[in-house]
Amino acid sequence: MPGVKVGEFFETHGTYRSSQISADENRMHFGIYRKLPNPTTELKKEYSEEEVAEFVEAFSDVMVMPNLSFPELYKNCEWTRLVNQQEGVLKHWYYNRVVLAGDSSVQMTAAMGMGLNNGIQSAVFLVNKLQELLSKNPTPDTATLERAFEEYQVSTTKPPRFISRCS
Repeated sequence: MPGVKVGEFFETHGTYRSSQISADENRMHFGIYRKLPNPTTELKKEYSEEEVAEFVEAFSDVMVMPNLSFPELYKNCEWTRLVNQQEGVLKHWYYNRVVLAGDSSVQMTAAMGMGLNNGIQSAVFLVNKLQELLSKNPTPDTATLERAFEEYQVSTTKPPRFISRCS
């Protein structure tokens, strides 16, 4: 697209929809996100041409970057694909001496750009909790570890639940 500089990144956010776009030397890459009206577990849905057209129409008023609307970008695409993205928080993050962190316990769409941030924050909390525990007892039993894991889960569950409701 004329006027696009390599390395520029643009992002928009609106009510239940957002866009992200960047360019490299050869092409532009973009993601357009919309919250589904109802949750689904259908990850490999094949969308019809009519459904894709409806999706594009829903973003007809969005400027993905200065002087470039989404419909203009879309009609100049080499290829596109409409897919569902998983999002959610597991109910239980630990078992005995095993604990989950990051995307294995919390999945977020890229719409809010918070998945990596949340993963880092929860990992830091977990490491600090384990360091505190191990400095007092270098060989904790499973019950002691599970109490630490439970505190980690309870303390780090609220932000991703809020973020996933907003995305």
